[in-house]
Amino acid sequence: MTSFMNDMLNNYENNRVVVVSHGAAMRFYLMNYCKLTDDIKLKYNGKVLDFSSPSIIKLTFEKSKILNISNI
Repeated sequence: MTSFMNDMLNNYENNRVVVVSHGAAMRFYLMNYCKLTDDIKLKYNGKVLDFSSPSIIKLTFEKSKILNISNI
């Protein structure tokens, strides 16, 4: 998943892209940017991300640097 996302970020810079993925794959990818809480939830910028299935997760990047993660 990380390799795919890096390729996508390089090939589609300045575009909006929708990625459909299994939740577990997305959670493992997000672990590149998030910390785990004691109860194994993802935490980004001090905020616990509460994902249920299915979820829509918005990732905002500038080049390959993540700027924000939000649950829509």
